[in-house]
Amino acid sequence: MIRIVFVATFLTLFGCESGTKTDTQKDPVQNDTEKDEENDVAKANKKSVVFPLPDGFVGRGNPDEYVVYSDSVERRDGRNVSTIRSIKPVNFATIISSIKPKKCIGKRISYTAWVKARDVTGWAGLWLRIDPKDPYSEECLGFDNMSGRPIHGTSDWAIYEIVLDVPEGADQLVYGALLDGDGQVWVDSMEIKIVDKKTPLTDRQRRLPKIL
Repeated sequence: MIRIVFVATFLTLFGCESGTKTDTQKDPVQNDTEKDEENDVAKANKKSVVFPLPDGFVGRGNPDEYVVYSDSVERRDGRNVSTIRSIKPVNFATIISSIKPKKCIGKRISYTAWVKARDVTGWAGLWLRIDPKDPYSEECLGFDNMSGRPIHGTSDWAIYEIVLDVPEGADQLVYGALLDGDGQVWVDSMEIKIVDKKTPLTDRQRRLPKIL
């Protein structure tokens, strides 16, 4: 089985060719406003220490509504993990990255990650979008954000999966995790691999978010 794999850790992103970042990565320790957010996170998580996200990933969302960072306390397998925590949510926030799908064209892919949730009153999930060369004028080629099987409430580490077909014309695989509403989610070990065509697709029910 051909595998295209990338794994997010605190320091590195291993595997596929990284796509171009579409937004400026926010470092929660760079300025006074973000330091205030860091204090909020530390109070909520007692001894949490805020770090930037792994290379190749950015956090996207209103900084008055969410904080997105790498957590040193809620670790998995001895390493920091990426997290989204609500402050005063109105919309949603996401962790986002992208890769080129060169070896995936015409294949079926599985995107998996480990996710932990705490007090999620809205919903959370992984998401994967397949973009054409010009996503602003051409229709999205594939999308699943787990809206039909969302993560709610409080749950320990568990692995979740999205399975999509990558058609001709695909130019970017854009992926990540999202939180919509109050609560906190942690994400680790994001991985994409090519799977057999017998693997069931997961995009039967989907809700396209306003932005990503």
